[in-house]
Amino acid sequence: MKHKTTKAIVSSLLSAAMLVTSMPAVIPETAFAEYDVVTLDLEKDPVILPWRLVESQPAAQGFYVDGNALKVTVYYPVGANDRSDLQLRARGLQIQAGHEYTVSGTIKTDADGYIYSRIGDYSGNTDCWHALGGAEWMPAQMKANEPFEFSQTFTATENMEAAEWAFYYADNRGMYGNPDTGMPEGSNIWFSDLKLRDNTEGAICETVEPDLGIVRPKSNVRINQHGYSSKLTKKASYCTDNKEPCQFELRDSSGKAVYTGTASAVVEDRSAGNTATEKTPFGQKRKDSGKYVQILDFSDFTEAGEYTIFVKDTVGVSDTAYFGHEGFYDTALDGDKLMWNEGRNSYCMNESAAFTIKANAYDDTLLADSLNYFYQNRSGIDIDSAYITSGEKESLAHPAADLTDSAYVQHAWIKFYDLDAKNFDGDTDYKIDVAGGWTDADFNCKSVVNGAYAVWNLQNAYELSSKLKADGKFSDGKLGAVPEDGNKAPDILDEARYELEWMMKMVVDEKDPYWGKDCAGMVYHKVQDHKYVGIAVKPWDYIGDYDGIVRIVKPPTYAATAGFAACAAQASRLWRGIDDEFADKCLAAAENAFSALKDKKSQLTTNHIYDAYKHDPQFAPLDHAIGAQPYGDDFVVDEFYWAGCELFAATGNEDYYNEISSYPTGYYEGKEEKPFTFSRRFEDTMHDTSFSNINTSGLGNITLLLNSENLKAEDKETLLKSLSKTADGYLEYMRSYGNGMGVPMEGAVFYDNGSIGDPVSFEGYAENSNGYVVNDALLLAYAYHLTGKEHYLYGASEAMDYIFGRNGNGISYVTGYGNYTAKNPHHRWRANSIDAYFPKAPDGVLVGGPFAGLNDPYVGSLGMKRGEVAVQKCYADSVEAWSVNVPSLSLNASLVSVVSALQDALGEDAAAQLPVITTDKPPVQVTTTTKASQTTTSKTTSTTTEITTRTSLTANADGVIFGDVNEDKNIDISDAVFIMQSIANPSKYGKRITEQGKKNGDVSNCGDGLTNMDALAIQKYKLDLIKELPESYMETK
Repeated sequence: MKHKTTKAIVSSLLSAAMLVTSMPAVIPETAFAEYDVVTLDLEKDPVILPWRLVESQPAAQGFYVDGNALKVTVYYPVGANDRSDLQLRARGLQIQAGHEYTVSGTIKTDADGYIYSRIGDYSGNTDCWHALGGAEWMPAQMKANEPFEFSQTFTATENMEAAEWAFYYADNRGMYGNPDTGMPEGSNIWFSDLKLRDNTEGAICETVEPDLGIVRPKSNVRINQHGYSSKLTKKASYCTDNKEPCQFELRDSSGKAVYTGTASAVVEDRSAGNTATEKTPFGQKRKDSGKYVQILDFSDFTEAGEYTIFVKDTVGVSDTAYFGHEGFYDTALDGDKLMWNEGRNSYCMNESAAFTIKANAYDDTLLADSLNYFYQNRSGIDIDSAYITSGEKESLAHPAADLTDSAYVQHAWIKFYDLDAKNFDGDTDYKIDVAGGWTDADFNCKSVVNGAYAVWNLQNAYELSSKLKADGKFSDGKLGAVPEDGNKAPDILDEARYELEWMMKMVVDEKDPYWGKDCAGMVYHKVQDHKYVGIAVKPWDYIGDYDGIVRIVKPPTYAATAGFAACAAQASRLWRGIDDEFADKCLAAAENAFSALKDKKSQLTTNHIYDAYKHDPQFAPLDHAIGAQPYGDDFVVDEFYWAGCELFAATGNEDYYNEISSYPTGYYEGKEEKPFTFSRRFEDTMHDTSFSNINTSGLGNITLLLNSENLKAEDKETLLKSLSKTADGYLEYMRSYGNGMGVPMEGAVFYDNGSIGDPVSFEGYAENSNGYVVNDALLLAYAYHLTGKEHYLYGASEAMDYIFGRNGNGISYVTGYGNYTAKNPHHRWRANSIDAYFPKAPDGVLVGGPFAGLNDPYVGSLGMKRGEVAVQKCYADSVEAWSVNVPSLSLNASLVSVVSALQDALGEDAAAQLPVITTDKPPVQVTTTTKASQTTTSKTTSTTTEITTRTSLTANADGVIFGDVNEDKNIDISDAVFIMQSIANPSKYGKRITEQGKKNGDVSNCGDGLTNMDALAIQKYKLDLIKELPESYMETK
């Protein structure tokens, strides 16, 4: 039976699918006189759901919890349709015919305007109430600063199993003959005490317990839920208020203790939420877990089996708060168990879930499932259940998405198009075939930049394995994950080839009337819809269901061209001897693309310039995210270097070696870029990372090391030293103060300029933070394979513990791998939690993970506020939580690579070379605060706890305390924030920095005054990336 989602639903989506709330579990209760069907009472509960904001672009709005009211700001009141283009609504309500209901609440605005309200079905065709304005179909006229209180009674005439209560306040543009113009641009609306009550005697109250995606740890013993490898590091983290090191037991499946130990370190980990309630420069973070994290190390236990960890602790956790609920996570001692109650469920918080220890935790099942992500996201072919490796295979299978896909090439970067295809205001003169390739999870978009990074990872995983004689795992048909089985080619290369052949269609032809003359041979950036569509969409007839969509191709870019050249050159090496004809085709394509880049080398080597695309359209803008992710990149020297490395490895041609050797030394956000060096680049001042889909020089360096026979000895030595230094930096942080979960990545400060209001700074993890963790783990794994030093392998394995559950949420971020895992990734097809017609996610999907920006309205609706939630807690497992729970090609490609690399290290021959780890049982290190500034005191002791404290700073001979911008005699992140605020909004913040503060803050290129580089230098100092301030001095003649 054909299932069609109505266009009315689609038109009211907010940037990432504001559909009905997650499918609820309905529990019938006893009959009683009256009950509340739905309320908004923020005094009792700060969680806004099931209420949520809905918009139809270009109409836009935002919200904030303001005391006991929900404050909505109207950014732009005109959408594509009518008054419904801006909404506040609650769905999933049950209305019973013949029942009397009372609807009430208070609305206040700061401007005159109109608000319409209705209760009815989702389609908007059947209402049971719509008289907010006092008469049928009438909106209420709002007067500025005059509270509008309403209470009306109605009797329902129809049964509605799924109804909504909605408020509309977009410009109605004269629709239905009504004069209402909604609320004006920039106005604010305060909603409070909203209530729909069933007054009927004998009404049946059905208690609805929706799965809202709220993640709460089920144990305070955080482990790798997927399991541990016998010969690698095995650590867990225990969250408690107890500052004395606890004893712990490893118990087998019968409950017998087979190993005992004592916590090896006790730390406060702010990122994981393990600290006291504290005020920070970004907001007050409430204590929602134990004050301390105790590190439980059982690395020297190697016997295979299934186990749990039991911690001997009588202190537990107290004085916690969760979004206004005092004592929410407090535990109670019951015998030797510390119990926590969540509704009807009880959990023993000092005992872990069961986990396994075996020779190689990273087995073929995980590898096959993570690789299968790409097959299931193919466009242009039927997805056959025979090639799906996990989950509800028949449900996941579907007819081809975009069996034929053609799109109009655009002559310029346009951010918004007219939403009505009949009035499409883009270019329609030149159309190309773009069928095939992989699509994004959240948009019907195919990106060369994202695809190239994924292709490189898959191909490189094969290349590393083949160098280690371990590539048999990819033999044709062994993983059972591709329809090309039987062609005698490795499965992983078949999958990468599917995307690579699509990329070849994206090469600019000289016939292109816009780009053919100047950019022939370059590669278009991406193909996408001209507007946002949403999720819960059938890929195979998505165009038919959602008419009014125009497929467009964005302009060619340096980043896309270089990425294609790099992957095609890499493929030419790997397909040689398997399919020589295809290998030749790939090499020719790579050389042609690189030649097109060389013709524009003087332009593409331009220093990092914000909005560079306005000066040169071959740079990709960072903010064009309507209908697709932007995949912006305005610093592409690294992509040019990457392509040159791959071509040199493929050909041995000295011309390519000369190109990469003359890689122009430059700076990206203060990080030096130079040849044969792994940079730890800050991406948009967020996280330092060695490679990603927009930081690609490291990919070229890995290729050079795997194919080093033609490298000069001094260049190879430089590469190896740089690789070791970078890997050492990650290990150092994993072992550093305040890191209770062993994650190789620290939160940083990043900046949101905002479209309305003052710019705001945030501290924490960037979007897709799990990708940074996996990429850091991958670099550590390469460091092991290329240097032979075991401690890098142990670090790679420990970093992956965070991904599989040793984290602040106690959740595995890979679907299906663990006992408490992500289940509802943000995906337009796998959307079962909002519509039972659609399938559940398969296993092996890595989600983006915690993001301090909390950008999507869904996580805001859960009560999360920027700056008030611990970094690792900024997450929700909902298909609607697009900023924290979206999977991607890049994420899963990195997962495939690191799983394969760990497999290669733990094969029978390789594992035999690894020594058994011994736990030396050193005195317990207790660290209870973050690093002190410049001067600290600390002790290591087995019996007492020494609190690390800050020591007041003293000025130098010139009266300067470098880094202390706010002159509080300390150096911390607030100093960096002060600089960024003064630059972004000088009229408000610039005068707050004294002349002395300006001297103190001039720490990068000292002598040139305050710049963003000074803020970055302070962050680097706090990360221990530099040891002293100033970082550098201005050159003088």
